[in-house]
Amino acid sequence: MQPLKSAALYNFLEEKNISYPEFFKRFWETTPLFKEDPTKGEESISDEEKIALEKYLAMRKIMRKSPEDYANSFWGSSERFNTPFTTVGKELLLSLKENLLEKLIIISAYRKGKPTAIEGKRIKFEKTFGHFPQCELELTETVDYGKEESFPSRAQRIAQICPDFDIFVEDKESTMKKVVTAFSQESGKNYVLNDYKRNRQFQSENLYHLETSVSDLNDEAFVKVANEWKQKEEELVQQQVIIQLNKETAK
Repeated sequence: MQPLKSAALYNFLEEKNISYPEFFKRFWETTPLFKEDPTKGEESISDEEKIALEKYLAMRKIMRKSPEDYANSFWGSSERFNTPFTTVGKELLLSLKENLLEKLIIISAYRKGKPTAIEGKRIKFEKTFGHFPQCELELTETVDYGKEESFPSRAQRIAQICPDFDIFVEDKESTMKKVVTAFSQESGKNYVLNDYKRNRQFQSENLYHLETSVSDLNDEAFVKVANEWKQKEEELVQQQVIIQLNKETAK
């Protein structure tokens, strides 16, 4: 819901002659950018984007070498948590407001034995979805994170903590494929995949591609919606109490 690759690369653009929402859209539709390789795909990228990509790749190469290197990278900075939510996050917030979600589990993985931003993730959750009691944050420690043999994989972790899920939302095709395959024999499962260029080739039963852009959500919006939801819940409880009292009085 807060894609860091596009935000980190945008951070390295010198001129920034394009807004972040516009760059976000360009990033996910431009093969050399989302594959992090200027030789990939048929689209061309600007000299500024090439320079930004070089700086981005240099950062990724050294940031796991030490806690200091990680802290000095975009991934280890507080700035990463200012990355705007996508419209997927906004849709989930609206669904919470309307009581359409019985439970929402947000899963985030981190590397075993490597510098991480776990505490920052917890704080960001508390400021946003953590205002809703039906929301949980699952932080999964993984070995060989990001590699094919990563353990536990997202599919394995889901099988451990919430195998009875109804909807799984993901922005990466390879992860979605593994989850769909793992639960292929289960009925009643629905899958939502961000409609990025890299994801469109994957099609499956009960899989829906969701158009995704940058939203205007901020932490204050979560507080506002959570307060409205809580007030509505309190009013419903009061109504139920009144109804019950009226039933007892009528006996």
